Amino acid sequence: MYYDPVLAGAYAISKKFSRDTIDLNHLVETILADEEFNLISPREGELDPMIYHPGGGVRVPVTEIIYSLFSTSFRLMYFLGLANEESVYIRTVLEGFEELRKAVRGELVKSYEVKGLAQISLPPNSHLSTPWGNIRPIQPVAGHFILPRIGQPNTSALLIESKQVPFVFDRSPSPNVTLTPPTEHDLRSAFLFPLSCALASRDHMNPVVPVITWSTVLIPFLDFFGFSSPMLGPIFEKQQDASQLLEDLEEWARVVERAHSPEVDVAAKRLVSAVAHRTDKADALIDAVMVWENLLGTSNEVTFRVTASIAKIIESDPDKRIKLKKSLSSVYGVRSRIVHGALIDATEVQDACAEAIGTAVLVLRQSYKKGRDWLSMNSAERSEKILLGNDMGRAPV
Repeated sequence: MYYDPVLAGAYAISKKFSRDTIDLNHLVETILADEEFNLISPREGELDPMIYHPGGGVRVPVTEIIYSLFSTSFRLMYFLGLANEESVYIRTVLEGFEELRKAVRGELVKSYEVKGLAQISLPPNSHLSTPWGNIRPIQPVAGHFILPRIGQPNTSALLIESKQVPFVFDRSPSPNVTLTPPTEHDLRSAFLFPLSCALASRDHMNPVVPVITWSTVLIPFLDFFGFSSPMLGPIFEKQQDASQLLEDLEEWARVVERAHSPEVDVAAKRLVSAVAHRTDKADALIDAVMVWENLLGTSNEVTFRVTASIAKIIESDPDKRIKLKKSLSSVYGVRSRIVHGALIDATEVQDACAEAIGTAVLVLRQSYKKGRDWLSMNSAERSEKILLGNDMGRAPV
């Protein structure tokens, strides 16, 4: 039983293949007659091999591995959006078999990391390419039972990244295998992709930020379909239409991947949190102002220096800068009163939150345009360069 229609569809479609469809025993004997597969062949008095890959490990008899080539191919076709045709299915099975050959040879194997995306609406048949994978909308398979979760959005698109990963086969009763840890690229994709959507949004006061609902790893010859799902707060907002920002999104994704530095991890995460994960506007306001501080904050004269730096970096007209700085200081004041326990009218908090988020988007756009050298500075250095005239503030558009 699945709470998400896309996950339910993936489970249902893999059941299209039945073990009775083919003579599986004869097929296994034929494959294992090839000496190349001695590594996974049954051995008298020994356990079935434990298969380790970056996604985890499982002990599987060789019969189940061969069976998985057929059932998993349906799931791969479903997630990758391949045509539901016999020729495509046969090709997918054969490609999976070649990946199994690579695994027993000790070579890297092609796998897919799939993330479910919600709160974003894409045109049918659209396709986007980003440094963290390809994005495509998906239509769930009808005719299966869904257990809905109140306040949890349904997946409307997929982020799919193809990866070459190592495999280890170990028959020992207690294998001692060290799995490859996630790379910095893997760890940051969860927030850099939503950040790129925000920076590409036409309306900076109401940016499009998708929510990652679940993730899974697809191996062509392993039929164990597990997935991880983050703990999401209730989300009752409507899906946002991203059809007008597709071209800009691809460009911003490249800019963000090229320029991002760990020094601004906080800014990137907090903007995503403020827009997509906070149900309380006061919490969202605090997150958004933290973006300001991570980018341009200092230990002294925080309010003046941060707001003055932001005004200079996003506004070229001197007179408008003065007005903008005053407005930003007011937002800062609302944030400070909330933190110190003051009771504030909900409308005032909501207005301050909207301005804080919109400002965070604008200043992040300018910051990423300046590149990695700029983002790798600490916040005090960036603020000093802007205020003392060593930097002109706005990056070229």
